[in-house]
Amino acid sequence: MKLLYTFLLLVPLSLFAESYWQQHVHYTINAKLDANEHKILGKETLVYTNNSPDALSFVIFRLYWNLFTEGSRGDELNQRYKYYWHDKSGGVTINKFSIVTGSEEKQLSYSLDNTLMTIQLPQPLLPGESITFSCDWVGKIPEGGERTSHAG
Repeated sequence: MKLLYTFLLLVPLSLFAESYWQQHVHYTINAKLDANEHKILGKETLVYTNNSPDALSFVIFRLYWNLFTEGSRGDELNQRYKYYWHDKSGGVTINKFSIVTGSEEKQLSYSLDNTLMTIQLPQPLLPGESITFSCDWVGKIPEGGERTSHAG
């Protein structure tokens, strides 16, 4: 009887799983550590596949290193450490973000909102299609942070 109840519970749940999807991004990252300047210089290629049932006019990437940069929400919420961490936060600067088609690159504009970087696509990305991006960035390594940091 327990087996029957388990079966009756799990069968309806499997119906919901059929509509589940998740976007896929393949990252190829080339990075160089500049220990003297406490920075990471990076160039990466991102192949973004639209697994959703909808056409996408924009994509969003998270820049977690920007959480505690000056003026961010994380900075505002973390006021008790304001004087201790003054001018010690890290962050990432995007120097170039472009779409790659064959051997051509077309620079794209983007908007930043704290840790969210939104890229408007030149044309909608249809379901099942992929797009290749190229990105040059610099990450500032914070001093004495709890996770990613440098000392000295």
